Amino acid sequence: MLERLERFLPARRQRLRQDMERAFERFFDNPWSLAEFEPALDLEDHDDHYTLKVDVPGLKKEDLSVTLEGNTLIIEGERKEEHKRRRVSEVYYGSLYRAVTLPEDAKPDGIKTRLGRGVLEVTVPREQHEKHTIEIVEAD
Repeated sequence: MLERLERFLPARRQRLRQDMERAFERFFDNPWSLAEFEPALDLEDHDDHYTLKVDVPGLKKEDLSVTLEGNTLIIEGERKEEHKRRRVSEVYYGSLYRAVTLPEDAKPDGIKTRLGRGVLEVTVPREQHEKHTIEIVEAD
């Protein structure tokens, strides 16, 4: 019986070690402690505009910038947070960067942004193209 236990324990220790490593990774996983962070982004396609929604929790308007370089929309931000306690001081710092190539029918004039509840919303108007109906003729 002892022999069976000895074979079981190394595998059990390995599994425990892996579980502990995963737990520590999840516990210390803080995107703002990274040098650069790429936030989640949703792109919605509407008839007359595109809407980009970017997760930027904890950031204020002053912490963000939205620029257009050619047909690339660039969203950048920076966050520095300091927590002071009696004997401990912690500083969290991080920057975010996201570049999105706009579709050909996007109009750079009229781009609008709105920030609320940790989400930056960018509305990009689309050029309206007329639709032409082409008649189908039956072959003889």
